[in-house]
Amino acid sequence: MMAEQFLSITELSEKTGISRNTLTKIYHEKSEFSTKTLRILCNFFKCTPNEFLVIGKHF
Repeated sequence: MMAEQFLSITELSEKTGISRNTLTKIYHEKSEFSTKTLRILCNFFKCTPNEFLVIGKHF
């Protein structure tokens, strides 16, 4: 979703208020994250959690 909007992790952090460190861990699938973070990201990308959370599919 970031690539579709030509966003870097830093830009997404600035636009959502989610720390760059948290977004980096999510991006690299190295961390669990809160439902609040999921809600913020889904609102930003205008998607559902099912659309956001893709298991086992790498782009």
